Amino acid sequence: MTSLTFPDMIPSSERSSSSGASPLPRHIQPLLSAQLDLIKDALKSILPERKRLTVFEEALLEDDAGADGGFERERMMQDFENARVFRPRLLIHGPAGMGQHYIAAAILHHFEKVHVQSFDLATLMGDATKSIEAAIVQSFVEVKRRKPSVIFIPEIDVWYSSLSDQALATFKGLLQSIPANEPILLLGVTETPDTGLDSQMLRDFFTYSRKDRFDLSKPDKEQRSLYFDGVISHIRKSPTDFPPDAANRKKRVLEELERVVPPPPRELTKEEIKAQEQKDRQIKNWLKLRLNPMMEAIKQKYRRFKKPVIEYDLIKHLFDPQPPPEVEIVVSDIPIQPVHERFRIYFDDADEQHRIQDTHTDKTYYNLDIDVIEERLSNGFYCTPKQFLKDLERIRYDADISGDKERKLKANEMLTNAEVFVADVEMDAGFLALCEDMHRRQEKKKADRRAKQARKAKASEEAHQVATRLALSANDSPPKSKTGSRGSPDGNGSFSNGVNPPQTQTEFHQSGLIEHESQSSGHATGFQTPHSHADSHLRMESPWTPFQSGPMSRAPTQLTMSSAPGASVGVTAFNASNGAVIANYASTTTSGQRTSDGTNFNSQQRSGTHSHSNGDSQLPDTQIVPSSGSDIQSSQSILGSQSTPRFSGSQAGSLSQTHQSGGTAYTAPLFGLPAPKPPKLIIGEAHISNIHHRLCDGTSGYSVEQLEQVNAAMMDAIWKARTLWNRNEVATKALEAFEDVDENIRELQRMLTASGSF
Repeated sequence: MTSLTFPDMIPSSERSSSSGASPLPRHIQPLLSAQLDLIKDALKSILPERKRLTVFEEALLEDDAGADGGFERERMMQDFENARVFRPRLLIHGPAGMGQHYIAAAILHHFEKVHVQSFDLATLMGDATKSIEAAIVQSFVEVKRRKPSVIFIPEIDVWYSSLSDQALATFKGLLQSIPANEPILLLGVTETPDTGLDSQMLRDFFTYSRKDRFDLSKPDKEQRSLYFDGVISHIRKSPTDFPPDAANRKKRVLEELERVVPPPPRELTKEEIKAQEQKDRQIKNWLKLRLNPMMEAIKQKYRRFKKPVIEYDLIKHLFDPQPPPEVEIVVSDIPIQPVHERFRIYFDDADEQHRIQDTHTDKTYYNLDIDVIEERLSNGFYCTPKQFLKDLERIRYDADISGDKERKLKANEMLTNAEVFVADVEMDAGFLALCEDMHRRQEKKKADRRAKQARKAKASEEAHQVATRLALSANDSPPKSKTGSRGSPDGNGSFSNGVNPPQTQTEFHQSGLIEHESQSSGHATGFQTPHSHADSHLRMESPWTPFQSGPMSRAPTQLTMSSAPGASVGVTAFNASNGAVIANYASTTTSGQRTSDGTNFNSQQRSGTHSHSNGDSQLPDTQIVPSSGSDIQSSQSILGSQSTPRFSGSQAGSLSQTHQSGGTAYTAPLFGLPAPKPPKLIIGEAHISNIHHRLCDGTSGYSVEQLEQVNAAMMDAIWKARTLWNRNEVATKALEAFEDVDENIRELQRMLTASGSF
């Protein structure tokens, strides 16, 4: 609770780098809590606790001072406190693996309000700048200054044998110099049994009383039973009580937040823009003043660079605007030989500079001179000193390309002087930052201008494309229908969309207006055309009969095709001789429908097929159904107002199974499957109880570390079998893990006993 309430508060025992103070772990408490309580009781008698009242507690009590003001009573209290203490010592020892490190950490945690000074080897030898004797002396100074205190020595037998004689003499001398009644406790911990302790060490430090030693014993059966209660409780747990694996856990669906668009930058007002431009002019003027001395020195010392590599007279015509083309009069049929220019000018987008190419030597020059640089400096072209230096580098580049050795040497000398001068200018970091900001603003203005020009060019191009499309559509528009009705043929016998109707069956198939699907598995499918691209209603007659097999009538058949714009074209076939055929689509209702032979339609619908009047063919629910000739006109009007639906076999079957009652369609509701019930938990209490007794009896004589080894193996087996609902199997696996560890421990003990090490 202290660490949660005061997270910045560090106990005194943890301020040292090697304190290691901590309470007993929860899984070790059944084994060592009883012995820890005995050690605490022994410490109370060795080093009595001083109960000091705080100022607040003292203020709550009444004064009971006598005639001397309570001075005599306070002195008596101090005398008793000093007289009850005599050279406090405590050595905790026992066989290896008895939990000495747990006990030592718990004792240091018990001394939370007392200063603990560790004298372990790591502390004494950790500082290479001082000797062990100096570290011991400094530690004793802290012990005497902050009383009551504890001198803590872990593994004291190893510590005693590792120190040199001089270091031991220093420690013993300082320890003996402490008065006998001082509240300074010497606490030692070792993993050596009583019979194996160094007698010299005992004589030097722990010979004043038998109470100065505490022998750790092995856990008894009751303690082991409490220790294994945790294992048994985990065996009894259901698989749902264990924490799920991260791979099997469902990921939390996080709400997808709307991306926040950053606010646009604030646009400057006219006054702010004007003030910024004025500031930029001032910065450029300051830059001119700083670069002018270098410019004058270059003009005086490097006159050879006043002219570029290529004379301007040779290329000035390349910069002249091209005259408009004129009409030439051909007076001869002899072709005129084209004139080849030696120099070619082009613009380098990377450097944003014009460059001159010599086609004879295939060399490219910037063709700069110091007059151009001086003019740029005067006009405020440069925003930063680096831009000025960049132009001088271009002059040096031209000198390298030209091949003139003298010109190259002078160019290198000029550039070196300029670099040194510009470096001095850039030493002013504040001025350089102003120049960089101004350069960024200038680049942004250029980018804005280019983007604006690109938008204008794109808008102009789009307008040109729109005008071109309008002109083409005006030239290629189809003629208007003379009858004034959509989809009706004009006076020349063609349709308004420019497509002539097919006249024969072959032409009809080739035109893509009919899709004929063959029969399969004894079921004939309906006729449906692909989506029509013509915005029209088609009506035509053809000698084509949709059914070519079976004993059906061979009379001429009339095809009625009707489609809405953009929908599929439905084809309805009926016999022209008797007019007893009507397009009948699969429906969920039978109101107003009847068969040609007057039989009940509901029985046919339950069977999934329709019988012809002659009984010669079986048609599925989605097939065209014959009917009386009186319904021809109504069916044609229906087909002309909606597109023909098309169903697969499974869809048709589901439609045919729809329950009909009283002319109203009713579909059975769909319900989700219930969640599966978890398996039944199987626990054999007798079997688990026997395993508990087996653990308590089989671990007799085990040390604390050996019990921890058994516990770790069994917990690992339980974790691996956590998904089993038969907990008897889990108990068996845990018992097998214990037997494996028990066999290893006993085999190791036999080996150590045979070698004389145990």
